[in-house]
Amino acid sequence: MPKIKRTKKRAKTFFMGFKDFVTRGNILDLAIGVVIGGAFGKIVTSLVNDMIMPPISLLLGNQEIGDLKWTLKPELVDMEGLVTQAEIALRYGAFIMLILEFLIIAFSIYAVVTLVIRRRTFLEKTAELEAEKVELEEEAQPVEIVIPEGNMAVGKKIMALNFPEKGIIAMISRNNEFITPKGTTIIEPNDMLIVLYERDEILDEVYELLHLNRKLEEGKEHM
Repeated sequence: MPKIKRTKKRAKTFFMGFKDFVTRGNILDLAIGVVIGGAFGKIVTSLVNDMIMPPISLLLGNQEIGDLKWTLKPELVDMEGLVTQAEIALRYGAFIMLILEFLIIAFSIYAVVTLVIRRRTFLEKTAELEAEKVELEEEAQPVEIVIPEGNMAVGKKIMALNFPEKGIIAMISRNNEFITPKGTTIIEPNDMLIVLYERDEILDEVYELLHLNRKLEEGKEHM
């Protein structure tokens, strides 16, 4: 009995380990990749054989690319039509087709991987910027800056102003309404920008960027 229990325990442990192995994310990703890769390989083969090669064959006088070869030693046939010596040839046509398939697959994989990497980099950068924005909002001080008519910022998108990293436009007051700004938001005359900043040096950069005199503007606020 103890031996049977040990055997059942080992079998249970084995199957539990196998289950954990199979259900891992990497294994599932690999399995999906193999299935999709197999289907994609068939698509590429059809593309080469049915779409690319026929026009090339037409240009070569209706000769199949896969049949192109350089005969080193011809086939020998006896009087009865039996092959006595097989042909020896370099079948470079089939080699060319395989190269084409390889190049198409390699290019497709490169395009997909590049797209995935760019997307991942974009998402990571966006998450990083959002984290910095939240951190800045928690630690920064607010200041109200009114954009007068004729200011260099009027008619420009916020993204074109090149604001300092540690200074952000948190809100825009326009015609007694508050607007949540985006990079594509266009600054209009008499907009009141609610700017968050960490240090006075950042605020100085903001005023300089907007071609405004900080002391003069702060003096207007106190009047």
